[in-house]
Amino acid sequence: MINCRKYTRYLHKSEIQPLQWYEKILMHYHYTICKWCKKYTYENEQLNHYIHTTIDEIMDLNDQEIEHQKNELLLKLNL
Repeated sequence: MINCRKYTRYLHKSEIQPLQWYEKILMHYHYTICKWCKKYTYENEQLNHYIHTTIDEIMDLNDQEIEHQKNELLLKLNL
């Protein structure tokens, strides 16, 4: 059995590279019994989705739109 800290390490590691079979089993077992890690996993998925969606929107902008957004931000910051 792993603790919550180890679970989160495996969770974030899984976003970068594939896990070993035993790591997946340990994660799955811990996930089934820990309500806090279930909540953390859900929130992490939501955050990742938001980040990827935002990056996709930014990548779809052309150079003029990026420059316009940059200027608006500078005006708001008074720079």
